[in-house]
Amino acid sequence: MARYETGVVYKFTGLAVAVVNVGMQPIMLWAVMRSPVGPLLHTAAFAAAYVLADLVNGFIHMLLDNSDGYTSISGPFVAAFHLHHRTPAYRKRNILLVYFFESGSKIWLAFYTIAAAALMWHGLVPPFAALMLVYFSILSCLAEVSHYYCHTPTPVVPKMLASAWLLLPKRYHARHHVADNTRYAFLNGMSNPALNVIARLFFKGYKTTTDLHYAAYTGKDTENRG
Repeated sequence: MARYETGVVYKFTGLAVAVVNVGMQPIMLWAVMRSPVGPLLHTAAFAAAYVLADLVNGFIHMLLDNSDGYTSISGPFVAAFHLHHRTPAYRKRNILLVYFFESGSKIWLAFYTIAAAALMWHGLVPPFAALMLVYFSILSCLAEVSHYYCHTPTPVVPKMLASAWLLLPKRYHARHHVADNTRYAFLNGMSNPALNVIARLFFKGYKTTTDLHYAAYTGKDTENRG
């Protein structure tokens, strides 16, 4: 945790990842728009990507919450991720800045986005699959916005979207922090029933494992991830 907070390279990496994740999205959109795509295909691709984004991002959240490989090269990123459980409140920011900067924690998404953009640019992906690739990238970043509103005062529009379960409801997500090893999904939480089963089968939970690491940490808190 201290390595993350004092190492310039880790902060720079987060910024570079955010630039890749968000900066490549217009390129991906432009690439997919070169092929004629109707509204029905857009709707179906968006719906499929929405389900996958909730599931995949929740699954990775589960892996990170239960990972304590701090000695690896990625260890400081994992440790910083765990600090969110120590100080869950976010600093209030413009929503576009939240979308951009919070995507900097998604190193896995940067590799995905680069690969997807390259395939799409060369026309190697069918239109429906290309749309899913684009929407998955966007919704994975939007999941961070959804999570952000679970830990900050919520304006009217996001509150309405959460009431309709299009974003993650604040009270529903609160159990992730109160209980253990549950409700990891954070776009709107639809995949939590499946993720909860996986969590019970394969993980002990974070309150008796990784949470103990940050409890012993005496350095400053980071801005939140996780």
